[in-house]
Amino acid sequence: MTRPESKISYLLKRYANSESTEEEEKELFRLLEQPSSEAETKATLVSLIEDTNNFQPDEQRKNRIMSTVFGRLVTGRPKGASGNRVVQLERLAIAASVVLLISVGLFLFWHRSGLEMQQNPIALKENDLQPGGNKATLTLADGKQVVLDSLSAGKSLRQGASVIVNRPGHLAYNTESKSEEIAYNILTTPRGGQYQLTLADGSKVWLNAESSIRFPSNFIGKERRVQITGEVYFEVAKNAALPFKVEVGEMDINVLGTHFNVNAYEVVKTTLLEGSVVVASESAKLVLKPGQQAQVITSGKIDLFENPDLNETLAWKNGLFQFNNADIETVMKQVARWYDVEIIYEDKVTKLFGGSIPRDMSASNVFKALELTGGVHFKIEGKTIIVKP
Repeated sequence: MTRPESKISYLLKRYANSESTEEEEKELFRLLEQPSSEAETKATLVSLIEDTNNFQPDEQRKNRIMSTVFGRLVTGRPKGASGNRVVQLERLAIAASVVLLISVGLFLFWHRSGLEMQQNPIALKENDLQPGGNKATLTLADGKQVVLDSLSAGKSLRQGASVIVNRPGHLAYNTESKSEEIAYNILTTPRGGQYQLTLADGSKVWLNAESSIRFPSNFIGKERRVQITGEVYFEVAKNAALPFKVEVGEMDINVLGTHFNVNAYEVVKTTLLEGSVVVASESAKLVLKPGQQAQVITSGKIDLFENPDLNETLAWKNGLFQFNNADIETVMKQVARWYDVEIIYEDKVTKLFGGSIPRDMSASNVFKALELTGGVHFKIEGKTIIVKP
């Protein structure tokens, strides 16, 4: 028995092909904005990409979808915006992932100077790779290592004065009593892994793939200090009497209570969303305001960027790959970390990529979306991805 077509799929195809009524158009965009529609929109998108013969939007339809959805998104927090407003914008970005991904996979073929869409489906499915997920290892103060994704959900451990509770994708420290003993733990995510952490002070931490954080099981003394590698997002619990400090490479980030992202895969980038932080190296110091980004370059110099793309910065935390005129190397570095693969380039790819793709898609569907831009091809050989124009 054929499965009935979903409402979103039906309305999106009708709208894209200039067949929908005014009421159908209103209903489509109302559905795309609902967070509860996220799973259905992602499933619809995959189906549409795999069956492009039944989905041939025209230029006018494309532009209206893009302007209607993207017009409600922001690249940074508006001045005076509340925390709830930012959450709403993040939810809208996720709920609209169908349109964002189409911008990468389907809509960009209009920019191919009239070239026809490729008719032969790409042969990637038989060697497909599944996306990363909640994977991490906790190293206790005595050197014992605990693989968290294999630990029973809800099981607790003890470290010093803290009880550690592990739930799917989330580790939480709860201090039961006062103690002057400091026990340092390390939470590490592998390639293809991510995890969340709640520190003993209530601060919340998100780790991207191939990242780590070293932290005490409970905070004592005059400061709260942690060390990180890779990419980490923080929501720091406010405590003016106990400043929060992050060490990353040769740089310190001094915090009272704020939301910020640190990307230290290559150049150390600190992006502030809320509050205030001081970024300091051996030779420079800079105070960041919300919506600003600091980058530490050679010799400890710190460069300030006034208007970074905050949606792009937080895409990984919100379950997306997001690119803004990115070259293929930038795209594939993210893909390599998330799918735990190696990348080989057979020739130079000059195409630039923009848009977003959900990170919970299989590799073949990600590559299919990118291939439909007409500027790149992929081949999966085990854990190696071959890239060529």
